[in-house]
Amino acid sequence: MNRAMNKPSVRHRASTKRKSLLGLAVLAVLCLAFLASCTCGNGASPAPEKTPPAPPEPEEGVYLYPTQVEALPGEEFDIEITVRPSGWGVSGCEVVMTYDPQLMEPLDIEAGDFLGATPLIGLKRIDSQSGTITLAIARVGETTAPSPAGVLATVSFKVADSAAAGTYDLSLTWVGLADEDFQDITGFPIQGTSVRISS
Repeated sequence: MNRAMNKPSVRHRASTKRKSLLGLAVLAVLCLAFLASCTCGNGASPAPEKTPPAPPEPEEGVYLYPTQVEALPGEEFDIEITVRPSGWGVSGCEVVMTYDPQLMEPLDIEAGDFLGATPLIGLKRIDSQSGTITLAIARVGETTAPSPAGVLATVSFKVADSAAAGTYDLSLTWVGLADEDFQDITGFPIQGTSVRISS
């Protein structure tokens, strides 16, 4: 029997090798096309949202600190009501802060040391229906000018478990200050803060 008949010819081997290489090339192209359709076909993944920079602390006036807050649903955070006088003494403060009662719940209000170690708290009220906090505090004893900057009060909040992601305002809607002669102080800046709730 002729053994040469059982051996594949050189031409046949080369043809088989070309078919194998062609098959591998086609397979590679199909894989690349599939990967491209997975990453680009449905649109590129959106870039994560960047948090805008927090506004700077005012050089004078009454403002909420921190000037920007990030929190998760169910999380607690503190907001300080800070006073920075501009050369005047402060004998008393009255503040009205507003918040969204569907998104946040005030837990506690604690007086700071801006009006002394033992200030007189005339009013501390939380209205969860309208979403307002009203606070009136006076200094006990003599007031000397200028008063150093300090924290009037700290308000503790809790984000609602059902709060939707977004950025929401905590605002100072009214602030009254009395100087060392118990005269109204006017013309000072007021600044609230924003709360960014992440899902």
